[in-house]
Amino acid sequence: MFKKAKAQHGHIDYVFANAGVGPRANYLVLESDADGELVEPSTETLDINLKSVLNTAVLAVHFMKEQAEGGSIVLMGSSTGLGPLRAADYCKCQLYILKVMGATGKVDVKLTSDTATAKHGVLGFGRGFGKAVTAAGLPIRINTLMPSWTSTNILPDVASIMKSVSHESQPTMVIARIAALLMVDKSRNGDVIFVSDGKYQEIEKSVMALAMTRS
Repeated sequence: MFKKAKAQHGHIDYVFANAGVGPRANYLVLESDADGELVEPSTETLDINLKSVLNTAVLAVHFMKEQAEGGSIVLMGSSTGLGPLRAADYCKCQLYILKVMGATGKVDVKLTSDTATAKHGVLGFGRGFGKAVTAAGLPIRINTLMPSWTSTNILPDVASIMKSVSHESQPTMVIARIAALLMVDKSRNGDVIFVSDGKYQEIEKSVMALAMTRS
């Protein structure tokens, strides 16, 4: 895809590294293979939500560093990577347990652990990779989006989950607009943007960095 875009347009200005699926791994109940041996939990969510984002960003830098004008990369994280289990996550877990137990009598809990792990990874990767790009003197900006609950098809019924905690999820257009802003605003580099209820705030430099200096 990158090679084709470069060949067709001559340069790559912006890349939005965005990929996501819902929870896949069950860390509480391990499965067994045909021989009765335990198998590792699914890594599908980690492969898609973290590895593919990482690979996309690395490829973007590979092509952008050949351009004098550089480029801009926006990584898609999530507020799930900023803190511990939230109220809506807990409610989702409880609803899922009741649904599965009612149907099968078995508990098969796929909480957001693998999703949170992947999104923590995106945040850490953005920080480290961004510093490396800057240290190398490359004219490439890397910023990370960390949106709160947004109406997507990653979860089957976001509206009901939000209703259970008296909250409404934000539309995807909000995230698209912030991504576009980060791409074109050349003053933005190394930012972590938290987006909730249609509003956004930079939190890496204005909140988290200050917290670290006071510890």
